[in-house]
Amino acid sequence: MRPDRFVIDFWAGSHGHFLEYVINCWIFKCARTVDLFTHTGACHRAKQTDKRYQQESLIVCGHFSQLNLEISCLPEKLIRIVVDDFVGACCYQINVICRAGDIPKKDKELKNIASHVLNNPEILRGDYFAKLSNAAHAWSLPVEWKFQQVQSLEINMSLLYDFFTFLEVMQNISDFLQNKFSPDQELFYLWQEFIERNQGWQSWNLCNEILKDTISNRDREINLGVEQQALLNVLLSRTVGMFDGDLFTSPNYPSNTKEIYELVKLHLDTFDSRF
Repeated sequence: MRPDRFVIDFWAGSHGHFLEYVINCWIFKCARTVDLFTHTGACHRAKQTDKRYQQESLIVCGHFSQLNLEISCLPEKLIRIVVDDFVGACCYQINVICRAGDIPKKDKELKNIASHVLNNPEILRGDYFAKLSNAAHAWSLPVEWKFQQVQSLEINMSLLYDFFTFLEVMQNISDFLQNKFSPDQELFYLWQEFIERNQGWQSWNLCNEILKDTISNRDREINLGVEQQALLNVLLSRTVGMFDGDLFTSPNYPSNTKEIYELVKLHLDTFDSRF
């Protein structure tokens, strides 16, 4: 069986290496590795260091469409990881910021963001807000795909973040590839570590909980990274219509949900008087 008989096409940051590893080890029964995750939380280590895994792998992943990569011959079957919903899009943007390419977030910011933006917290927060709320300013989302003539299965990235839907996705993939999927205890703990190391999903969950505590006026201390501040602002803009004020313009972001509650209340109380 040729290594390129089956391929996964994905954009950097949408978990193609994780999916490749799970398919190879729990559908094709390839050798498992003991050290999968890199320092950023990405699942690159098996392909980087485990020669047995590399030799036995029956499905390979790559940024074929994103980087317009060529392959020696067309695959028989293709899996595409798509980003098809708001939650997934937010997680994807943060994953690109924090982990894609195994490049640390600080190094990526220095390379891609102008110094006057990077050195001003409120401007940097606004830059991330634009990426999270407007596709025109975002890191490129998966859109144009190669190999349209190949039999394919699309997987929505955000389905990997819930254990039931993750298992359901894997069962659908096993049917597509005509091989048996055999989940076990080790797979659960691997998935759990994948979730714990996933900056996008963890940021989404954190900001969603902070939104609940803010609207319910519960007292909670918070300490958010600037991309998480931007994500919380996106959630507030979509739920209470906040697009301006101190959360957007102050260099210092609130450290308590009650502070944010008061800013939300002020916004809602004065909204009609501004028009």
